[in-house]
Amino acid sequence: MFLSGMTLFPNTQLPLRIFEQRYCLMLAEALEDSRMFAIAMAPPQETPNTPMPIVGLGMVTTCVQQKDGTSNLLLTGIQRIRLLNVLHETPFQAHSIEPVNSINDTIEPEEIVIRELIDICESRIPEAQHQVLEMLKELKLLDELTNQICTLFIASSNARHELMQTLSLRARVDKLKRLLTPPA
Repeated sequence: MFLSGMTLFPNTQLPLRIFEQRYCLMLAEALEDSRMFAIAMAPPQETPNTPMPIVGLGMVTTCVQQKDGTSNLLLTGIQRIRLLNVLHETPFQAHSIEPVNSINDTIEPEEIVIRELIDICESRIPEAQHQVLEMLKELKLLDELTNQICTLFIASSNARHELMQTLSLRARVDKLKRLLTPPA
């Protein structure tokens, strides 16, 4: 599914309302099979048929079909994947895929990098939303933490897309620090 400005990171959730006919058909097929489909940020206007290379694979965890034929659903991110060759284009585009994993190439111990990121986020969370900070503190894997931070704190769809494509954890952390730290 190509959605303008949308990114689905692993271990995050994305609420969706499905109303386009082609995506209603895609959802019906997914519900009959694996309950999974990918969310890709819509390609630039210059190359409308070229999807972004690394996208988020999600599983439909909740789906409520409406009387008007639309569906409200919750998609949970499972994995980053790379879209390979196009299998078919109608009624919706389908690709063969391969999983891609983050590369843990951080120099410092993961616990130190996690603490630094949480400290940066803490200053951005209003006191009334302290449960968000508590949730972040529960995460013990840097990859999971960066995915949550991308979803919760990065407003720019282009920045989220760039972070989705960044497999190096070291580079992803550096980009997050730059995006989250106000200029001096």
